[in-house]
Parts: sequence; C-alpha cells; structure tokens
Amino acid sequence: FYISAVKEGRLHPGVELKVTNETPAVVVCDAGWGLGQVQAQRLVQKLITKAKLLGVACGAMQRSGHIGRVGEYAEIAATAGLAFIALVNTHGAAPRVAPPGGRQPRLGTNPLCIGVPTGGDPIVLDFGTSATAEGKVRVKRIAGQPCPSGWLLDAEGNPTTDPNKLYADPPGSILPMG
Repeated sequence: FYISAVKEGRLHPGVELKVTNETPAVVVCDAGWGLGQVQAQRLVQKLITKAKLLGVACGAMQRSGHIGRVGEYAEIAATAGLAFIALVNTHGAAPRVAPPGGRQPRLGTNPLCIGVPTGGDPIVLDFGTSATAEGKVRVKRIAGQPCPSGWLLDAEGNPTTDPNKLYADPPGSILPMG
C-alpha cells in the first residue's frame, strides 16, 4: 500500500513537517503528504514539549499519509507522563463505513484514542467508530480469508464475510461499531 502510494506520487518520503500556526499551547502542521507514521511522531514530540512546559497542548495535522496505530502515540505520551486524546479522520477520502441503519459507505473509520499514564504500563483505549479497522479487512483479503460475521455489508446492504466486497464496484461497507 505504502510503496504503491509513493510510486504513484500520492506520498512523499522525506518531507518535513511544516508548522503553519503555533502558539505556546497549540501547533498546527501540514504534513505535505509525507509518510504518516513519521509525521505523526514529529507532531507528538512537539506536543510533548509544549505540554511539559504548560501542562496542556493541542495539535492538528493535515495532508498526511496513514499514521498507523494511533495507540502507539498514546503510549509515547503516557510514557512521558502525559494524558493523550486523539481524534483522526481520513480527509473525507475513502468512506468505508455505513452509518447505523445504512447500507452504503458514507463515513470513515475515524479512530479515537485515549492514553493515560500509570505507575506501570499506560492505559490505552484505541478504537475506530467502525466494527473493525479497514486494515484488518485488507489483511483478510490479502490472505484469502473470510472476515468474521458482523464486520461487512455487500453493496446491496446484505451481511457478508467476503473482504473483496468492500472493494467491489459498487463497494460494500464496514458496519459501524456497536
């Protein structure tokens, strides 16, 4: 996925994270369609520095590639002694989730993550607003395996375990969480 995105010019390795707006507690960045895991690490480090100085920090990043497992950033912040809350969207691209009662994809998987430091391992809550992450469907598709029941609908809104239905034309959808 990442190699194809680089070859097609959709992702740009080596791009620096550009700060477009900054205050003592806020940093807004343009990732320049760089590799999301790299750019998100850079943003989190900026936020940790600010939060350690002021006790709070808020950041936003736009034009980024896929940032991977959001829980990783919560673990980094919590290990630094900080609470962490992240909300993620997909720039409106690739809607994969049918809204409750719907049958066509209209929403992103929109992860939500909260991390809290403890005396030991941090407590991390990391989930999407969908029944599963799209990446898990992709893994099943590549492996030629069915998805568990309750993950997917085909294009007609019927339950399916076939991961290929999500990427068909017209596409299927991932069910919402809950």
